Amino acid sequence: MEPLAPRPPLSREDSQRIQFHCSIRLWRLEVRFLAQKLLSLGRSYEVRYRLPPVDSASSSELPLADFGFQVMSLMDSHVLQVKSVNAPRIAQQIVPERSFVGIGIPRPEEIRAIHVEDYLVGMNTQDFLVVPVPLPQLRKQMQNLRATQRAEKELVLRFVRFDRFVQVDQQRTHGYVLDVLKHIETKHAELAKTYAALLDKNRMIVTRELTREKKLLAYVRIIAVETRKTIMEDERFQFAFNFQQWYAAINEVQDEDDSSSDESEDEEMQEEQHNFEYDEIEISDDDDEEDGRMQEQQQQHSENLDVQQQNRPVRKQLNRLHGIVSDPLRLRNVSSRYRSSHVPCNNSPLQNQFRKNRVLRATLT
Repeated sequence: MEPLAPRPPLSREDSQRIQFHCSIRLWRLEVRFLAQKLLSLGRSYEVRYRLPPVDSASSSELPLADFGFQVMSLMDSHVLQVKSVNAPRIAQQIVPERSFVGIGIPRPEEIRAIHVEDYLVGMNTQDFLVVPVPLPQLRKQMQNLRATQRAEKELVLRFVRFDRFVQVDQQRTHGYVLDVLKHIETKHAELAKTYAALLDKNRMIVTRELTREKKLLAYVRIIAVETRKTIMEDERFQFAFNFQQWYAAINEVQDEDDSSSDESEDEEMQEEQHNFEYDEIEISDDDDEEDGRMQEQQQQHSENLDVQQQNRPVRKQLNRLHGIVSDPLRLRNVSSRYRSSHVPCNNSPLQNQFRKNRVLRATLT
């Protein structure tokens, strides 16, 4: 077998063309992953069907209506959403996901049936959000499920129900939900900027290849904004948001002293190392005990330096907090930054009770 001849190097135009098409594919994948990130805030469940064996009296084709629902392609993209539901002709079993609800958090209503606007995200081992399946291809796959079936078979369809008010649990906390929505907002801005740069290179190809993903990106952005508005009406999400803003304001003030504190600590450690290395200690060549004691001192000093290096972030954090609390000006800056981004809870039960008590005291006096 003759060895393959080496390929000639690519020209500059071919290299730029390949890089451009790779950028288009990467942008398309990032939009899909962003849609998957949004749907991760929903409640997933499985619907299991028992497909009877094919005999001479039954048809081998299975339309989607036999499974109790019809789907549509959202924004002509790979995301499939339930359009209508009907009575299934095949026995089904709905298995919701396990949710670890914490103390004081109401347990969401259990999913018992497929609803309109639920998302079809997978079938058996297929993940439609990662490997998209066009709607015509999905219908063809469903119809051909029983083409070669001679025994009873199980089919598993995976759905996601996305509520505007996100249900929280021990895995999806209030802060996690806010972080996901913030990530979607930031990533949307980056993808929009990248899309504009791709348009400048070749508008015709980008418009033809990324029209569906562009509509899907706009849809994800709209749903994320509406979800954020809905959850911010709850006091728990308001508290989580205010805490994040307060913590960010403290870190912003603390970062101003990072360079100076780091330099001073580095100088102190270098000075300690220098003093220890050049300390005049008389060592006798004939005294083994003195030599062993010197080695123990060196080992202990190196261990102390390692401990100081490990405790350095904690000590730095404590010094920053102490500096903020002890300095009225810096504390006032943190408070003003926090108040500027604080979401007031004027309609909370505690605020209403406080107003009632104040009016009652004024009436009695």
